[in-house]
Amino acid sequence: MQAPLEEGCDCITCKTFTKAYVFHLLHVKEMLGQRLVTIHNVRFIQRLMEGIRLSLREGAFQQYKADFLKGYGR
Repeated sequence: MQAPLEEGCDCITCKTFTKAYVFHLLHVKEMLGQRLVTIHNVRFIQRLMEGIRLSLREGAFQQYKADFLKGYGR
């Protein structure tokens, strides 16, 4: 578990901390764990919205949606 929370994520949490460390922080109820997960989640939503906006501009939303749902939850 030396990997980031999400491979390829550009948030500071994923660039700096391992999944194991964040899990440990959450397990021991350290507030930093909640902050790090929140930072990651906010960046996830930002990237999702950036992709949605771009696909709408390009008229390719349905394909973007299909690709996202196919890869989500891996």
